Amino acid sequence: MTVQVHEFTTEGHRLLVESPYSPAEIAKLAGIARQRVSEWRSGRKRPDGEARAALERAIGIPARTWEAPPVRREPTPKPEASPATPASAAHDTPGKATSVPLDLEGVDLAGLGLEGLAGLVLRIRALEPTLPPRDRVTALQSEARVLQMHETLRQRAADARAEWLTSAEFLAEVRSLVAVVPPPAAELRAHLGRLGVVLPAPPSPATTPEDPPASLDDVDELLHELETARGFRVAKEPALALAHVLGLGLDEHADAIAALVVDDSPRTARLLSLLEGADERIIRSALERQMAMRDALALPQEARTVVCNLLSALGHQALARTLGGAP
Repeated sequence: MTVQVHEFTTEGHRLLVESPYSPAEIAKLAGIARQRVSEWRSGRKRPDGEARAALERAIGIPARTWEAPPVRREPTPKPEASPATPASAAHDTPGKATSVPLDLEGVDLAGLGLEGLAGLVLRIRALEPTLPPRDRVTALQSEARVLQMHETLRQRAADARAEWLTSAEFLAEVRSLVAVVPPPAAELRAHLGRLGVVLPAPPSPATTPEDPPASLDDVDELLHELETARGFRVAKEPALALAHVLGLGLDEHADAIAALVVDDSPRTARLLSLLEGADERIIRSALERQMAMRDALALPQEARTVVCNLLSALGHQALARTLGGAP
């Protein structure tokens, strides 16, 4: 059956009729019954969404063209190439040369990347309506190849991201991040447990001094008190030494103290030299948390975002902002 130009119902219909493939070849390539191809070529029916996708993969007819009106005009007589001119030059119009490759053989599509492929599709689509019929078929087939490579690269990127999010390396980074979180509420501890992170039990409540150290001057006063306490210990007055140490609230304000001295090596060394027993362990742990927090802030943003979203959802917005994952 020969279909005239005015009988084309859509652009997809026109491209199917003018395809260089026979109905039997189209049916084989697309995995579709030949009778259905004949119905589409006659214009009596249109392919559904699944069939359109199959035709796009098989012979390069974009699925979108089945909803677009035919854009072809009456055929333009093909100019004859001069003996001195290569046959391929007969399709070129002076002043209208294009750098868009119609034949993608030898083109490294994967090397273009997602952005490059998207740009190439736009250029082919802009050029395609201006081409003679034979080159339009080639352009549409090339567009289909580019779209297929774009989807392949996109899927590879998605798979790589999914693999990273479930990798031991990513989970190790998450665990190193949550390790710097101070003793959280029971609900947060349960979430961390599902990540495989077991935190020590929170300390028992204790009396908290009115104000934690807020400057290095405050730290120097604390050091002076510790030196006084050590003097009482040397003088065999343990009760007086203990009274001075308890008034400092080392356990409650350990993180504030550590944050002030973590980058001050002389003060840190002096502080640790004046402590002993549980007090020394508390301050050392606080210093380790501060250093871990500093290291955590250098982790990939995605690792920080996972934990910070969890903290925000549980009402720990201030801590999430500190870790850099909350607005």
